[in-house]
Amino acid sequence: MNENTIDSQQSQSDMQALRSLGRDKHSLSGSRSGGVLVLALIAVVVAASLSVAFLQLSTSVTRRQVQSQDDKASFYMAEAGLAEAFCGMMQGKTGEVGSEESPAAYGDGLFWVEVVDLGDNLVRLDSTGMIGSGSAVLSLVAERGTTNVASLGVYSEQAMAIPPGSQLDAFDSRLGSYATQEANLLAIVDDLLGGLLLGGGSAQEAETPDVPDARVGSSAGVSITGTDALPTVIRGNVVAGPNETVEQNGDVSISGSIETASGTTTLPVVVVPTLAQSRSILHEARTPLLIQSGSAHVPTLQAANGTQIVLEGPSTVVIDRLLLGTSSSLTLDTTEGPVELYVTQELTAGSDSSIITSTQDPTAFSLQIAGTPATPVQLPSGGPIFGFIYAPEAKLILPSGMELHGGIIGDELEFLGPVSLHFDQYLADMSELSSLPSYINWRLVEISQDLKGGVLGLSPFERLGVAQGALRSPSQSHADQWIDIEYLDGASALQSFSGMESAFDWNQVKETKELERDGAQVPKNSRDDLLLKSALDDPVRLLEVNGVTASAEKRAALIASSPLSRVSLSRMMESDNPMDSPDVLAVLNANAPLEQEVIYTATTSGALNSTDLLTLLLGNSPGLGGPILTALSGRGTPLSIGQIATVLLAQ
Repeated sequence: MNENTIDSQQSQSDMQALRSLGRDKHSLSGSRSGGVLVLALIAVVVAASLSVAFLQLSTSVTRRQVQSQDDKASFYMAEAGLAEAFCGMMQGKTGEVGSEESPAAYGDGLFWVEVVDLGDNLVRLDSTGMIGSGSAVLSLVAERGTTNVASLGVYSEQAMAIPPGSQLDAFDSRLGSYATQEANLLAIVDDLLGGLLLGGGSAQEAETPDVPDARVGSSAGVSITGTDALPTVIRGNVVAGPNETVEQNGDVSISGSIETASGTTTLPVVVVPTLAQSRSILHEARTPLLIQSGSAHVPTLQAANGTQIVLEGPSTVVIDRLLLGTSSSLTLDTTEGPVELYVTQELTAGSDSSIITSTQDPTAFSLQIAGTPATPVQLPSGGPIFGFIYAPEAKLILPSGMELHGGIIGDELEFLGPVSLHFDQYLADMSELSSLPSYINWRLVEISQDLKGGVLGLSPFERLGVAQGALRSPSQSHADQWIDIEYLDGASALQSFSGMESAFDWNQVKETKELERDGAQVPKNSRDDLLLKSALDDPVRLLEVNGVTASAEKRAALIASSPLSRVSLSRMMESDNPMDSPDVLAVLNANAPLEQEVIYTATTSGALNSTDLLTLLLGNSPGLGGPILTALSGRGTPLSIGQIATVLLAQ
């Protein structure tokens, strides 16, 4: 084989090798291009998945934030329903406000309150509040007010005849004794008269002292007689029964109003407590007989002539027959507590006998006559008596010279001569207060998005299928009642109305004189009285009513009143006059452990700065609820990202 042939073969072999190498390079390049494409597709899928996940997370967080806000708002909406219902009860209404079919509209939400009678004068108010997608149900148990007629003062069902020389006036036992207040009044009057005599002004320009008014009334007529030698003075108001009159004969002075009642007053019967019966007591020794404090039912308690029986308080004693001999005395030692006496069959008092109270507090002694005794009740002439006497079915005989500080009510009052009756204004205030309902307790029943089919973005009006514009306001949604009212209109003219309350226009009322709802008397309470009463159960409200603004002073008062309720703590943090952050934290720490709702309010209200809020959250970790953790990422939180991370790591 020649060299040319060999060279030719070598060249062909080299060409084949080059072709093979080219194919291999092309194959490697294609493989690399396909791998990059796959990686790119994987990256796109991952990015899309992460985007979807973040979008779902963001949507979920937003949904939870909105739901958390709606839940909190619905809680306060239900709370507003309870407040409306309870205030209605304070004004003699039933407490029922609206219904599920026709709720009360309040802003962008609604509520209705149902009343459940629990017996024993207790009711439960179930309030449902809805706003946005949230729903909440709160329940409150309250005790209805009881009728107390002590505010009637001196009152009889039958006609009353006040004899010459009598003095009927009033005082306030909270301000001291009657004698002290009477002396102060006389001193003020002397000063006024002296000023007038010295040219200090006219009688119309002189400032008269503010003193309580006596209350004298009857379901029938009232006749008052006085003479030149024995003038009769009534420093207060006199009220006769319907279609009856107040007659004045001779020297009679009445400083207050003379009126005719629009309706009769029904006196409740005396409810005698059931007590273990002991033996009868006949005391004849000259040394005093001491009956120690406690409860007992004594068939007969008799003090012989010239003897003394001492009854020690606190005591509740039922006596079938109470017999006081001539010059005998029944002394009531009320130093350690009140004495309540119930007489069921007979009470007689001989001449110069007396009932003596050791203290001058008219609220510390009460004498109640049950039923109609066989003979009229003869009250003792000695005293003076400091207390309240009540005999709705009995005739009371008031001896000449009798002096009473407090109040007296009977089916009939017979005056044997001039008397001195001094009505205690405190009894009237206590009477009105007892007629108001009292708060017992409350509880959270449920907070739920699905309570009424809650759907995000769907209003409660749409969820219930009611038209917002057709709903009434809370004040108009109370259950309708029959009312009998006497009032002064805009021109100060006396008007009256009887009918369903829904047909009555309250805008024409300038001042309410008398008001009954479904036959029950409604006490005349001012708005300030109601505000003060509600504040007494809430230290935060009480500070607001008293005008306390200093943060340190608030902190000291609230810590001293701790533990505080959840409502009080939330009100403290959402006040228009906020406390300093360290003071808020100190009060919260004094009420640990805190409920989740309180911690949530602390997180969202802005009452705490970042440092104090972080301290609070860490102090209550782990265990912070989802709404609290969600609120940390919300707008307006004082915490930094690092502080939020610290809280999250602590869970």
